[in-house]
Amino acid sequence: MDYKKIKTDNYTIHLINNKKFHTIEFRIFFTENVSEELITYRNALVNILTYATSKYDTKKKLIKECQDL
Repeated sequence: MDYKKIKTDNYTIHLINNKKFHTIEFRIFFTENVSEELITYRNALVNILTYATSKYDTKKKLIKECQDL
């Protein structure tokens, strides 16, 4: 069995290469309904906050802090 974990800023992929597994499964969880206008405002807000603070200089750090609130 060959196991590989690929981490990026937004997601983590777990790859298991084995003869037992013959399917690929993806799960995406959306937490709320959003409109196109709301997405634009949120993206702008995240960009402004990451540029304005030194403690949360990446989107990942900012998102983790928001989830902890």
